[in-house]
Amino acid sequence: MKFLIDNPTSPVAPDALQADGHDAVHVRERGLYDADDETLVELAAAEARTIVSADTGFGAMLALRKGSGPSVNLLSDAGRYPV
Repeated sequence: MKFLIDNPTSPVAPDALQADGHDAVHVRERGLYDADDETLVELAAAEARTIVSADTGFGAMLALRKGSGPSVNLLSDAGRYPV
């Protein structure tokens, strides 16, 4: 799989994905540290990458676009803290 790792995610995250045989790149590697979400969505769609982020705004943006991609894997630390 191909992944685009967003800023809220560690810049070393691609290393683990690459070790498992995936094509993963962090936005910082592309010089897109301060890029807006729309730019990242366009890049991910053009390169057939899945966005990995903790930014919940991607879901709404993709729903409004009514397109078929890109996909987004939303990371959450909700399970990290006991209730």
